[in-house]
Amino acid sequence: MKYNQIIEGAIWFYDRIFSQPVEGLKKQVLITYYEEGGNLHVETVTRRFYGKDDYQDSVEHEVL
Repeated sequence: MKYNQIIEGAIWFYDRIFSQPVEGLKKQVLITYYEEGGNLHVETVTRRFYGKDDYQDSVEHEVL
């Protein structure tokens, strides 16, 4: 898979699930739904790529 260049055993957790910068890759998103305390939660982790060796991870949490 072209955009599946993860780092096995990386210290930074998101490097274990998201790719490293690859030409043409702009964004990856992981959405997790879970129930806790009688509420449905949505956690969205986004990795945006800006160029060679340049990316930013962000996490958004929402209670539905």
